[in-house]
Amino acid sequence: MEGAEVQRLESYFQKIGEVLEEESRRGSFALYAMGLLGDGERKSVEPIAARACPAPKRVDAMHQRLLHFTVDSKWSDRDVRRVAAQYALEAMTKREPVEAWIVDDTGFLKQGKHSVGVQRQYTGSAGKVTNCQIGVSLSIATRTEHVPIDFELYLPDSWANDIARRVEARIPPEVRFKTKPQLALQMIDRAMEDGVPPGIVLADSAYGSSSQFRSHLRSLGLHYAVAVSSQTTVYLLDDKGRAREESQSVSDLAFSIQEAGGFRRCTWRKGTRKNLSARFALRRVNAAGVSQSEQEPLWLLIEWRDGEPEPANYHYCVRDRSKVECATGGWAGKPWLHWPPPVCLPNIRSLRNECVKRLPYR
Repeated sequence: MEGAEVQRLESYFQKIGEVLEEESRRGSFALYAMGLLGDGERKSVEPIAARACPAPKRVDAMHQRLLHFTVDSKWSDRDVRRVAAQYALEAMTKREPVEAWIVDDTGFLKQGKHSVGVQRQYTGSAGKVTNCQIGVSLSIATRTEHVPIDFELYLPDSWANDIARRVEARIPPEVRFKTKPQLALQMIDRAMEDGVPPGIVLADSAYGSSSQFRSHLRSLGLHYAVAVSSQTTVYLLDDKGRAREESQSVSDLAFSIQEAGGFRRCTWRKGTRKNLSARFALRRVNAAGVSQSEQEPLWLLIEWRDGEPEPANYHYCVRDRSKVECATGGWAGKPWLHWPPPVCLPNIRSLRNECVKRLPYR
């Protein structure tokens, strides 16, 4: 690494060290971080220790040190992520303002059955039902950069209510089953408390189809553009904002709009081989099945791609009409105590694009 890179890295570790407090934790964090961000293919603590130690006789001691840090040492991964996020956002927002908060989940593929939360479940990472853990994430994006600022492990009911598994994995008593939207809202609440610059919330239908998720966002004063399923029901509004008496699915609404010639082509950017375009329709609706107190007019944005028998995407949007298109078109065997360390760190790499290859032995 060059001098400027070393200085930035030292500055980052200094801030993290203030949270970790103990000198041994600081050194272990730095060593583990470099092992995760380095070139080695295997990212578990044993190969990280082996790569870090020039003397083979010291590998076992280093291995035990890292195991203690990742498994037993009581430090707050929440505080580490907060400091890392603040460090990254400070640099990002000097260049561009925050535009979006992105909610998503990622599958961490597993072979065995003992990693916390692992089971056969669907993950978009594999595009199928497979053996994996699921991590729900919150990322912050400007127009040209993005960085993950928070993660939560999804604990399925098969784990949350299995006493033997909980004891073996040392899952704290206060950790109970929560749906993915509930985990996402928990992270969004934390981001609000930490003063993260707000942006429009983007999420897929696993989150957008939850009226509780959408309602909570509005209670925080956040706008959103979230996907919903094709069977979502709505009341179409007329030009005066009056709702029709009968609700209909957004899929049925799309076909009626198509019959009336109501779709319009939109090209949003140039692809590698051709322009990216599709047909879109935008309608004002009320969501069905929502209490009167939570009801508010929504924009329903429908995307129908060429050559497909039905629309590909439906989005609820709470934003000025002129902003809707802009908002939607731009867009891993440890116990519970420290499942998140691997996700406390990569935000700096994604921000700085720095490839760190080694760490001097401490």
